[in-house]
Amino acid sequence: MAVCALCRKEADLVVSHIVPRFVSKRLKDDSPKPFLRSTKDPNRRVQDVQKQPLLCLGCEDRFNRLEDPFSRDIFTPTMNGEEIDALIVTEEHRGFCASLAWRELAVTLPRKGSDDVADYDAADWEAVERREAELRAYLLGEAPHPADLEHHLFCSRSTAETEQPGMNALFNLTAGIWVCGDSEAPDRLYGLAFLNGLIVISHVRSTPQMHDEWSSGATLIAPGATWRNHHQEIHDGYFGRMLKGMAQLTQEEMAAMSPAQKKAVEEAFASADIEKWIASPHGQAVLQDHFNREKFRKD
Repeated sequence: MAVCALCRKEADLVVSHIVPRFVSKRLKDDSPKPFLRSTKDPNRRVQDVQKQPLLCLGCEDRFNRLEDPFSRDIFTPTMNGEEIDALIVTEEHRGFCASLAWRELAVTLPRKGSDDVADYDAADWEAVERREAELRAYLLGEAPHPADLEHHLFCSRSTAETEQPGMNALFNLTAGIWVCGDSEAPDRLYGLAFLNGLIVISHVRSTPQMHDEWSSGATLIAPGATWRNHHQEIHDGYFGRMLKGMAQLTQEEMAAMSPAQKKAVEEAFASADIEKWIASPHGQAVLQDHFNREKFRKD
């Protein structure tokens, strides 16, 4: 018996997907071969995204019920290339985004004191602890959603010409969660969930200026708001710079792949349906990053 991270009751824990399973399933469906590769350990093939014993069966079911409306109304149409012009956001849509934010915070808290979060200051940890408690109460139906916590959903299911290597792969081929900040904006802390072409951004620490920067981009996920998956805007320069840093880190980690594993990947591509892959968002992202590297190397 252990303690469920959400309801805090003793129970047998199930092995929970930190990123919902429907995301990794779509990522594998779009890949040339049905396996994934972690940038943290690029020499190891994996069959699924990160999982860990986190929730009891009742809380796992609670989260599963939030996944269905988001997958049906937003994720699947977007992955299929459909334009969503005026989706009216529901409480279930916000609840799903809140569940991702809570997961980000819940898996970050036990790492307090470790090297990979050494740059978090006391105010960051206070915000992480407070937001985790607020979202936990909301998800359990014990309190309303925190009024000052915003969730935004940015559709990155496209490719772009950019000097930053790996940006298209980060946007379109990533399934994972992080809590991140910017050294030049210490009063900002973002919870990020990358969903294979959609990014959920939760403002763990924010400022009035940050609210203004995000208010006009058609990205807000709040009941009654109107959301679309195209022609969105993000005016937060710190956030953009943070994404570039994440893309660069991903490139550096993938460069650590051993020659043997590079050969294995090449062999996998050789036996795959390349035309189908090239036409997929997965292939388009990889190819655009390749073209970008060639273009800006020459320029």
